[in-house]
Amino acid sequence: MLGGVRLCWNKQLRTDLVEQAVWEEVCRLLEHPERLEQEYRRRLLQEEQPSDELGSLKQIETHAQQITDEAGLERELKLTLWEA
Repeated sequence: MLGGVRLCWNKQLRTDLVEQAVWEEVCRLLEHPERLEQEYRRRLLQEEQPSDELGSLKQIETHAQQITDEAGLERELKLTLWEA
């Protein structure tokens, strides 16, 4: 709170409990390092084979970048009006 006004509306967490949970997980990982290796390999494979959703998001982003310049926006508007 600042001057009696709440600045953040996120749910509050007890940091002591979060810290305890994090350290317990760190200890488990140190006891079983193969879990780290498995997760690392899974993420490497995931990067090599992006999901359809990720591919769609990249296409949308690329399209948005193409129409952000004035000429691209004008072309997009003409195409949209032509198809309508």
